[in-house]
Amino acid sequence: MDDPQSFGNLPTRIPSRSALRKAITAANRTPEPECVPALLPLAELPPAQQAAVTEVAKRLVASLRGRELGIARENMVQGLLQEFSLSSEEGVALMCLAEALLRIPDAATRDALIRDKIGRGDWRAHLGQSTSPFVNAATWGLLITGKLVATHDEAGLANGLTRVTARLGEPVIRKAVDLGMRLMGKQFVAGETIDATGQVVMPGLINTHTHAPMVLYRGLADDLALMDWLQKYIFPAEAKTVSPEFVRAGTRLAALEMIQSGTTAYADMYYFEEEIAKATKEAGIRGVLGQTIIQFPVPDAKTPAEGIARATAFIRQWSGDELIVPAIAPHSMYTLEPATLKEIRAVATRERAPVVIHLAETRDEVKVARDKYKSTPTAFLESIGFWGERTIAAHGVHVTPADIRILTKRRVGVSHNPESNMKLASGTSPVPALQRAGVTVGLGTDGAASNNDLDMFEAMRQAAFLHKLTSNDPSALPAKTALRMATIDGARALGLEREIGSLETGKRADLLVVSMRTARQTPMYDPLSHLVYVTRGDDVQTVVVNGRTVMRNRKVLTLDENAVIAEANGWAQKVRAAVQ
Repeated sequence: MDDPQSFGNLPTRIPSRSALRKAITAANRTPEPECVPALLPLAELPPAQQAAVTEVAKRLVASLRGRELGIARENMVQGLLQEFSLSSEEGVALMCLAEALLRIPDAATRDALIRDKIGRGDWRAHLGQSTSPFVNAATWGLLITGKLVATHDEAGLANGLTRVTARLGEPVIRKAVDLGMRLMGKQFVAGETIDATGQVVMPGLINTHTHAPMVLYRGLADDLALMDWLQKYIFPAEAKTVSPEFVRAGTRLAALEMIQSGTTAYADMYYFEEEIAKATKEAGIRGVLGQTIIQFPVPDAKTPAEGIARATAFIRQWSGDELIVPAIAPHSMYTLEPATLKEIRAVATRERAPVVIHLAETRDEVKVARDKYKSTPTAFLESIGFWGERTIAAHGVHVTPADIRILTKRRVGVSHNPESNMKLASGTSPVPALQRAGVTVGLGTDGAASNNDLDMFEAMRQAAFLHKLTSNDPSALPAKTALRMATIDGARALGLEREIGSLETGKRADLLVVSMRTARQTPMYDPLSHLVYVTRGDDVQTVVVNGRTVMRNRKVLTLDENAVIAEANGWAQKVRAAVQ
């Protein structure tokens, strides 16, 4: 493992290795090894670009028919590039596809394979608009080299180096790119090369619960119980300061902090969520963003009905976005009437949107449910038909065994927020019991006003320590479980496990390069232990989201750090004046 390890060309997606294997099998041949990785990304194209590739592949098949394979390859690739403005990787992929198709003797089978496995439609309308995973390689191409420790895939964390590097790029993807460049008479130079020697390459962290703009209330009021904190400080401050401009500034600050500490995706619930979506997308990170609904007047909606209307419009505006998943976010069962909660569920079902809600965070919430509905918060929501898939319940501190059975049955994802729960003395969520019952539990920071930071490495460490202490069992929540909660289980809780959360072929290229070179991290016997018990957010060196490098060598590339901090300090003066 001392030779440089290629993590592969990671533009928008880590290529799938399954969708076009049928084409190779049907061709009854074993393709040249260098053709395989160039061929496979075709399956990852959006439908419009699949249609374009289909037509080009047909033309390439026609041009090859009757010729010996391998003749004038360079000329054919160059012709494709010139005629259709394709990258070298696309040209090589089409050449390999054509070779596979030519091995199918039956024309009808070949044509059906082109039509059904690749795509159809008017390709000319889409040329020049391609969002192909391998287009513009000079700009988006990424090669990570060095002796890597990579974690983790679906199968687990152990031996992650061998499995992940073999899957994602060593050696075939590098060979495919080299081939494409040789055909073009060029030496391959990646658009970006990252030396990860002595570092960890891992999935991006997923924060399953926060209120991004509330970073502007960081330290405003501390050492208080939740209800005092909310009612005496936060709600009054929000009434006087929250605006679209406030939300944009706060989200930019939160995004800066999240990128710098390795968070690549987060779940949010707040007001003016459309502004949060814009700022999140501009920062280049991923968000499941919930427009908040609450019973009393708030800055962006005077009534719950107005809030629901805003949420519906927000969902429709952002549906299908590559980075933003719009959601609807009822604040809690104790701040909304049953009829409103039912309507929210109906909207979520109709719009096929996730739901984000606070659940059983404090004893006060449980008391409200008991006094008003003779039930627990979880059981009350079950009684009105609120629960459904793609629901994220934040906290889940005060849940009974019967509540856990409901959450398991309804496949509700739970966001565990250990630091906020400890700071507000809200209690400890029974995470091991939830996990044993089959509930997916991710990790969250909650808002920075009650944490007071957004560092998910710290959240992992505190979660592990908290459950060891409260259970009197040092094995209660081991490092491997904490890391899974911050990555693949967080993705599952958000309904995004097919897209993110692990380094697997076919998933989005959301990843971190984490330094392991400091005195604090020396020696390193177990990288998993170090990631949870030693590493801090400022050890993250490079962050890639959706194949785009958003931080390189600790420099954030999508935000002006000085301008973001200056803007936040300006808002801090307004907040201070508002609460005095």
